[in-house]
Amino acid sequence: MSTETLLLIFVGVTALAFTVQCVSIWSASRSVRSLIQRLEQRSEEIEGKFRTLQDRLLTLSEDLEPLQSSAKDLGANLETISARVRERSEDVDDFVQEILKVGRQQASKIDFLVSDTVQKFEQTTEVIQKDMLRPAVEISSFVKGVRAGLNVLLSGETPRPDRQQQEEELFI
Repeated sequence: MSTETLLLIFVGVTALAFTVQCVSIWSASRSVRSLIQRLEQRSEEIEGKFRTLQDRLLTLSEDLEPLQSSAKDLGANLETISARVRERSEDVDDFVQEILKVGRQQASKIDFLVSDTVQKFEQTTEVIQKDMLRPAVEISSFVKGVRAGLNVLLSGETPRPDRQQQEEELFI
C-alpha cells in the first residue's frame, strides 16, 4: 500500500471515529434531557398531590379535633416527604450538571483530536511535497537534459530553443 492510501485510510478512520463520538454524545444528551423532563414532571405531580393531600388532612383535622394530633403528625410526615422529593430533584439537577460537564470535556477532547489530525495531515502533505515531488521534478528535468544532450550528440545539430522552453527558462 502506498503512503497516500494509508493516509486516506487513516483520515477516513479518524473521521468515522469522530462521527461516531458526536452521534453518541448527541444521543446521550437527548436521553438525559428526556429523563430530566420526566423526573421533573413526576416530582411536580407528586409534590402537587402531597400538597393537596396535606391541605385536605388539615381541613379534616380541624373538623375532627380528637384526631387532630394524628393529622398533625401525618402532615409533618408529608412535609418530610415533600422535602425529600425536593432533595431528589436537586440531586437530579446536580447529576445533569455533572453530565454536561463531562460532555463539555469530551467535546474539548474531540476538538483537540480533530485539530491534531488536521495538523498531522498538513505536515504529512508538506513532507510528501518536499521529499517526493521535488526529487521527482528534478529527476524528470535531469532525464530531459540527458535526452537533449543525446539528441545533440547523435544528430550533430544544436537544437534551437523553442518559445515554450524560453518561457520556462525565464520563469525559473
